[in-house]
Amino acid sequence: MSKETFKAFARNHPELATSVLKNNTTWQKLYEIYEIYGESSNIWNTYITQNTAASPIRTNSASANGVIIITTKRGKEGKPQLTYNGSYTLQAQKPYYAKLMDGKTFMEQQNFWIHEREALNKNTYPYGNVDLNGDGVVDIQDYNLAYGSVSDYYTASEIADAKNFDWLDFITDRAFVTEHNVSLQGGTESTKYFASYNYFLNDGILKNSKLARNTFRMNLDQRIGKRVSIDFIACHETVLY
Repeated sequence: MSKETFKAFARNHPELATSVLKNNTTWQKLYEIYEIYGESSNIWNTYITQNTAASPIRTNSASANGVIIITTKRGKEGKPQLTYNGSYTLQAQKPYYAKLMDGKTFMEQQNFWIHEREALNKNTYPYGNVDLNGDGVVDIQDYNLAYGSVSDYYTASEIADAKNFDWLDFITDRAFVTEHNVSLQGGTESTKYFASYNYFLNDGILKNSKLARNTFRMNLDQRIGKRVSIDFIACHETVLY
């Protein structure tokens, strides 16, 4: 089943969507379903069925591993039921600052690398066998000779006056993720309804990366007589970045 066919099928059958399991693309396909249905509070259940002769779903050879069937929530006969669930999560940057160099340490390491690179370029101890001082032995004396043949990039006064700026602290911050789901369902033998509202907010650890989403969904199942049934489905979503 192609991606276009999948989306067309989902639009025409919002109560039942299928996604082909192919190699390791399961989560990618599930995300496509998530994009179509919005928040997970509208999903009733999910299960995987094998692509066998007994399966009611027929797809091409790409679905040899089976298909994922997702059923969305619909109204049920009974008294009105109001349901709420929510969550609040705090996010923070992993504390690995101790592994980063400050300005002074960076300058010292830069100076060290300039001298070390000179020994490497001259192919002397410990990187090669060139006898720089001509004593017949390639040792630490040759290394010191190469080390001292170049000047520091940063002076001692510049290192002593080194400035620091925490860029990670500048662009990141603690952030919270909150989600609220409210749904109402009920109905009679001939009329069943389901309505839901979802609010999702992620402040984002990276500053100015906030995401807010509001999703409204409603479906109405109306049976007229024994042979006529009308299904009405409406969905609206707004996303703010």
